[in-house]
Amino acid sequence: MKDEERRLFESLEALRDSAWNEYAQCITYKWKMCITIWTQLAALIYLNLLEPAKALQDCHVFLLGVVLIILHFL
Repeated sequence: MKDEERRLFESLEALRDSAWNEYAQCITYKWKMCITIWTQLAALIYLNLLEPAKALQDCHVFLLGVVLIILHFL
């Protein structure tokens, strides 16, 4: 292998390694965010559809859920 080909190969390997590390770091956060968002949505649906009287009494719980969802998206 020529010197120029070897340098090109090493450059491509460094780029591949960097992309893989970025992907691996991103994945660790994505599943946590997904579970958190779905849990918050399930809690909001429960409060509003299954227990509408309780949702009116516990308005602060509903607002807390909305605020948490917004914070997670930010």
